[in-house]
Amino acid sequence: MKKPKSRLNQEQLSEQEALQYKDFNKLLDSHNALKNAKAKSKIWKFLAGGASVVAVVSVFLIEGKQDKSSTPVATPKTELKQKQVRPFPEIPIAYEKFIIDPTKEAILKSAEGSVIVIPANSLADSMGNPLQGEVELKYREFRDMIDVFLSGIPMEYDSAGSKGHFESAGMFELLAYQKSKSIFIQPEKTVTVKFASQHAGNQYNMYNFDEEQQRWVYMYKDSSKPTNQNTFKQIERITKEITSLKDAIPLKPLLANPKQIKIQIEVKETEFPEIAVYKNVKFQLLTAEKIDPTANNVEWDMVAVSKITEGNYILHFERGKEVKEFSCLPVFEKSDYEVAKKTFEANYTHSLELIKNKERIKEELIKKYNAEKTEQQTSLQVTRMLEKDGAIGMAAAGMITRIFEIKKFGIFNSDCPKNLPQGSLLAAKLIDSLKRPIAFEKVYLVERNKNALYTYYDARHFSYNPKSKNLMWTITSQNKLAIFSYTDFDTLKVAKGEERKLKMQVVSVNFKNEAQIRKYLHIL
Repeated sequence: MKKPKSRLNQEQLSEQEALQYKDFNKLLDSHNALKNAKAKSKIWKFLAGGASVVAVVSVFLIEGKQDKSSTPVATPKTELKQKQVRPFPEIPIAYEKFIIDPTKEAILKSAEGSVIVIPANSLADSMGNPLQGEVELKYREFRDMIDVFLSGIPMEYDSAGSKGHFESAGMFELLAYQKSKSIFIQPEKTVTVKFASQHAGNQYNMYNFDEEQQRWVYMYKDSSKPTNQNTFKQIERITKEITSLKDAIPLKPLLANPKQIKIQIEVKETEFPEIAVYKNVKFQLLTAEKIDPTANNVEWDMVAVSKITEGNYILHFERGKEVKEFSCLPVFEKSDYEVAKKTFEANYTHSLELIKNKERIKEELIKKYNAEKTEQQTSLQVTRMLEKDGAIGMAAAGMITRIFEIKKFGIFNSDCPKNLPQGSLLAAKLIDSLKRPIAFEKVYLVERNKNALYTYYDARHFSYNPKSKNLMWTITSQNKLAIFSYTDFDTLKVAKGEERKLKMQVVSVNFKNEAQIRKYLHIL
């Protein structure tokens, strides 16, 4: 396959283009063996006569169940009033650009680690004709709320009249052109975007931004998993299966010593699978201590058997404060020994074959997991994040692959609608350093560790969470950035509904690029 050409640069979107795109290890170690099992009963009685003592054990196994469900948000039925308006249109839009051959499959990697898959012969012109010749793709990602703010894309969602504000797990725009004309995806084809997200969780849904109606349209539930998680879960599951199979390998039968004391206890397969395959198993005491014959017909409060090592067990007796323990081995009387040997021979070889096959599958899964992890670590180049936060190594840890299956080009988002923050409510009046009122259209609020941009159109009903780290800003009528900082919020103490003048820092800079804005808007 011909390797697609890629180039990364910054240029301002032309008016023509703006109109055209109207139509986005830890578990590699084996599991520990199952915990020592114990079989218990309330009352025990030794039966008189002979050296064998009969006791019946009842074992109870309780399994927890966990139910997880999720209901997708309904498709919005009302339009938003706000339009997509860039606050600083003079700042150029930075796209990654790729040149591909539409007759061949293209697999493209973005600078941030996302993967775009364009199937062969999946693109068409406006008449539906398959394309020949070079095609240019333009791609950009919205990694944080500064990206979203500068794009002017509204982050509100209206579902049946109930409005929410998006908390994003991944947002991008993908456009395609041939000779400056917009092109489309064939109806029977699908383009896949494997978005490298930094935000975990399964509460998100997939949306497409309808630029005609200026609203987000629900697509489907986001079922994305952390990268490698499927393989990781398979390794986890097969490791448990191998452990269970090993625990269930039957013990090699031992012939009972007629001179030794033996106790028979009924056991459950879930607790002692290596013994439960046999019938008439007895536990032969290894200690030299003798059981007092006069103790026959004495009731015991509790009798338990515990596995110590392979083939070695402990019998534990309790009555009031009296406690007795005996080392023992599972054995068979002569009458049961031959049957036990045949049972062992029938089960042992089969168990080893099952374990061998499972271990072979596990080895392949581990190789797959390591390959996926290496690919992820190599491809995730979250440069801006590392430069901003100095978080070296974050690109190789905890990333989520959110898979978008798209039928058209445009803006797409993995989002979860949220209500406005709550905790404090005030009637805010925005003023500058000279105490002059600031005229604005809307106010933006972000909270630390939340990838959401909350929008307010009336500061007289401004709510926020005082327990969060908050940053607020607006664009003045003179197109200047005005900021109410984290520190300002820390010192803000208000009674519910109180009217308060908020002194904003008005930045006089005429911004020419995104980096300049990021010097003032520090999103933690």
